[in-house]
Amino acid sequence: MAQTDKENHGVQTRRSPHASHVRQSFAKAWPLGLSIAILAATSMLLSGGCSAPKAHFQTQKLASYPGKLEKVVIAFMEQDTAHLVERDFLDQFAKTLAISLAQREIPSATVRIPKTELDREKPLLAATKQFYPTHLIFVGSTNSDGHGTSHETAVTLQIEIKERSSRSIVWRADATFPSPPSAKNAAQQFLEQLVKEKLL
Repeated sequence: MAQTDKENHGVQTRRSPHASHVRQSFAKAWPLGLSIAILAATSMLLSGGCSAPKAHFQTQKLASYPGKLEKVVIAFMEQDTAHLVERDFLDQFAKTLAISLAQREIPSATVRIPKTELDREKPLLAATKQFYPTHLIFVGSTNSDGHGTSHETAVTLQIEIKERSSRSIVWRADATFPSPPSAKNAAQQFLEQLVKEKLL
């Protein structure tokens, strides 16, 4: 008969007298290679399966521009991005970027320009009058057929930074991802590029 091992809060657990022998025999027969494979697969699942796509940045900067971002308006056109990346990708990108800039004590505001807006400068003018930014960041996205994997289409973010006082574009970049990134990851890589280019 099965024997009672312990009693916990009135719940009894029972173990067969042969259980220990069965476990030992099973452990000896379990292939080491299979154990390693299962551990590796579990690790990949816990880490999200694969790493986030790394962007390739092609940038242009106004020669010897010394300025840094101090107060920023992040602007983007209303765009259906569901066929390229996640829905509301640009909204989420702008919000994530704004949060990251705030952590560096750089205030920012986001402006979503409606597709139906006839005068697309109007929302920007309203934002600059209220916020008085030093720089404007314009963000757009497009697909890049032929640059992605065989199963996924590459995505390119087109970004411009304009200095408000001079009205000059001081920095421009095409950030191409080999596969669709998350908005959070794309914003983080963009921020890292700004640091690299000494704009932050």
